[in-house]
Amino acid sequence: MLPDEVIKKIQFEIAEINEEISAYHPLFKQCKIKEPDFIEMAALASSLHSFYNGIEKIFIIIAKSIDNQFPSGQKWHHELLNEMKTDTNNRENVISNETFNSLRKYLLFRHYYRHSYSWRLKWDEFSELIFDLEPLWENMKAELDIFLND
Repeated sequence: MLPDEVIKKIQFEIAEINEEISAYHPLFKQCKIKEPDFIEMAALASSLHSFYNGIEKIFIIIAKSIDNQFPSGQKWHHELLNEMKTDTNNRENVISNETFNSLRKYLLFRHYYRHSYSWRLKWDEFSELIFDLEPLWENMKAELDIFLND
């Protein structure tokens, strides 16, 4: 059983991600009908960045509070994600391999977004992430619910 404090922190981050997705939902819907313009693409890219940052906050809570270790070095983002699909001495896996594979794409986009310029965004290079975001989040919440209640 997880400590209440850890559960509350994770639930807070889940609520924050829910709010982020809810705020952008109208734009997500619109993009299925009409390709976004530059300003809309910049907003969508920002939402993807925020989404993954929220996911990573959850993983950081787990790594520090439950695993009692945190990856270091230049590839710590990748290592942290990888650790979440793996059982440890203190816990079962947090996410499935399928979710891991999906989240890797968001991590790569997060890296691109942080180190590039918005004018370089190309809709055909990240539209799939927008279209897959809400189903991925619903699946991930189900996996987190299992993790929190085991």
